[in-house]
Amino acid sequence: MFLEKTDMLYKSPEELHGKGKSLTTPFWVLGCQIYEARFGVNPFVTHLKAQVSEMFIKYYPCMFPEDQEKPEEAFQSLILHLLIKDPLQRLGSDSFEKELLEHPYFVQE
Repeated sequence: MFLEKTDMLYKSPEELHGKGKSLTTPFWVLGCQIYEARFGVNPFVTHLKAQVSEMFIKYYPCMFPEDQEKPEEAFQSLILHLLIKDPLQRLGSDSFEKELLEHPYFVQE
């Protein structure tokens, strides 16, 4: 069963695979929201069918818009680590918010 596009905007891969939420699901949602705040769109939104969006979320890495200024390396790293498909490898999986707050994006001088 496929969800409507609006139903899956912040669904994590583990939820779409039917495994329910994990301890790092909120970090996935945070990654989507930070990306959306920066670029104005959800990282996995597409003009194609909802099934394509679901496949992007489940299997493909996050891509950054080519028509906008390239984000700094620390920002890219933050987003890519928050949007890791495997919840056990995702940023925050070791020490939750401590790990997140110690990411170079948040400790820049």
